[in-house]
Amino acid sequence: MEQMMRQLINDVFYDLEDAIAGTGEKLDAEILADVLGDRMYDYSEEYRNTPWNIRRAMTLQIASEYVD
Repeated sequence: MEQMMRQLINDVFYDLEDAIAGTGEKLDAEILADVLGDRMYDYSEEYRNTPWNIRRAMTLQIASEYVD
């Protein structure tokens, strides 16, 4: 599941960063974790079956590795 999360981040990171920059904001771990969580929910039954608090902790941990 972690590998899938990292692949999804690689797929969306720069587009998301550009979209956020257009608003004057900076991409942060919370925003990236929200997008990652939405994508993972769509693609992974294992992720959907994991309790929300554990899913959120996983996505925030991984997202925080990609942003300041």
